[in-house]
Amino acid sequence: GRIVAFSNGKGYIEKDWGTKFPKNYVWLQSNHFEKPDTSLFFSMAYIPFYVRDFLGFISNIQLNGKEYRFATYNNSKIKLSLPSNDTILVTMENSKAKVKIFGKAEHMGNLQAPVLSGMDKTIKEGVSGTIELELWDKENNTHYHGTGSMAGIEIVDAEDLVM
Repeated sequence: GRIVAFSNGKGYIEKDWGTKFPKNYVWLQSNHFEKPDTSLFFSMAYIPFYVRDFLGFISNIQLNGKEYRFATYNNSKIKLSLPSNDTILVTMENSKAKVKIFGKAEHMGNLQAPVLSGMDKTIKEGVSGTIELELWDKENNTHYHGTGSMAGIEIVDAEDLVM
């Protein structure tokens, strides 16, 4: 019954619904970098698709008014490693840019996720992690290095994603 204004703010909305959910995946997101116009989203998973799963990833980085997109569908290359249970290192590259992302999850809580029987899967998620972001823009020959706080991080059975 009341109006809430989000003017001049930044947000992120996602949905967890349906009957299938990736059995293993990584998800990172932060809008809280030193440069206020910087934000990052990254996800990699074996995605359920009809009777088979396929490995896919997507990342969107906003920096200095420019969008950097790394994804399976635009022929970006990826390398992912898990230095520990609560950290992840991702390197991606395409013809326009290269990025290195280091995420550290902290204070994980339980989140319910869908399976065929209902919202019966429990996964760990934290929204107080940190992300170190380093990006090289090949077209403009620029470099950015920054740290994001208040990062949403999920690392769910991700050993099969290491490449």
